[in-house]
Amino acid sequence: MTGILKVDQWKDSGDNALMTSDGAGNLTLNQNIQTPVGSAASPALQIGDNDTGIFDAGANAIGFTTAGTEKVRIVSGGSVAIGATSAAQKLHVEGSIYTSGSLYVGGTGSANALDDYEEGTWTPNFTYTTTTPSFSYVTRSGRYTKIGRLVQIGFQLNVTSINTAGASGEIEITGLPFPCKSQSLATGAVMVYAADVYANTYDVTINVQDNSSNFRFIQSRDNEGWINMGTDNDAGQLVFQSSFVYDTDS
Repeated sequence: MTGILKVDQWKDSGDNALMTSDGAGNLTLNQNIQTPVGSAASPALQIGDNDTGIFDAGANAIGFTTAGTEKVRIVSGGSVAIGATSAAQKLHVEGSIYTSGSLYVGGTGSANALDDYEEGTWTPNFTYTTTTPSFSYVTRSGRYTKIGRLVQIGFQLNVTSINTAGASGEIEITGLPFPCKSQSLATGAVMVYAADVYANTYDVTINVQDNSSNFRFIQSRDNEGWINMGTDNDAGQLVFQSSFVYDTDS
């Protein structure tokens, strides 16, 4: 049958109006509509295709299906499952999630916004603050994880054949993936091998330079406080391994 079906009023067997028309093409439902249960392959309410639409997914649950496969379910408690048929939390997603904005955790203020997560590699560069001598790389590698403004760094660096006669200044590593925030304190551990560390040195740690992608090694000595590691701290070879955390505004 082709053509147009015009309905002015649709009544049940008791002559009660189930649906009325205002004559302008608008229909008003006066009673509830109940559909069959349907399934993911053949939903009760079909939209466009006979395998795309909405079906009864169980007691007090609704399923949404496309191409005959259930994609979303609202379970009886109101939780939403995407790519799953049950929800452990209010929103349960099986698969990856992409957001072009921020994810707010525990509140709606800017302090609760998680707006960045990134993992990658970086290359540490061995230099001196004044004059960098000749040397050779044996190993240099680095990885990072950035969560919001917090950057976790790990690296290995092994340099040999350092010509100490041509060096001046303090040892400095450049190439951090993000510049350090002003007055940010790096926290972590560093292992130094083959360096001529003084006998009265108690600790060696990282000193990230403000508003830069560089850091230095500082050592704690008796009666001297923290001293930057410089040309008097190598013996032709230096090996560093470290993992530390710092803040960035990037």
